Amino acid sequence: MANDEPDLHALARMVRRVDDRQQLAELLSRYGMAVDDRDFDTIGKLFAIDGVFRGVKGRQAVVDFYRERLASYTASSHYAYTWHFDFDSDDHARGAVNGHAELCIDGKTIRIALRYLDRYVRTASGWVFQERDIRFRY
Repeated sequence: MANDEPDLHALARMVRRVDDRQQLAELLSRYGMAVDDRDFDTIGKLFAIDGVFRGVKGRQAVVDFYRERLASYTASSHYAYTWHFDFDSDDHARGAVNGHAELCIDGKTIRIALRYLDRYVRTASGWVFQERDIRFRY
């Protein structure tokens, strides 16, 4: 009968990994909304203290980069379509996110396709970006 009993440790690991994936998907959603809403406090909370965005290092430097960059857009909309996550450990993961953004600059709407290349870290407050890079498709 012992072989018929469920492996509760394996089940707990599986449930945790499903929850991790859901939290990471929500991180992606919160990022797009925070950028579009110019919610710089939330943008900061989505990055690790020593987080990196496109070579800009440190949470406050990343927030300052967004403030400057987004000042030239009258509006924006970011959409994530597909993503995958690979876990290096229980607290570190990598991911790729395909999506597009619509940016209003000088009265013109520009649509870009992009791919984010991410590294994530679990902190006391949950999953955040350790590093986020971007590749423009067009």
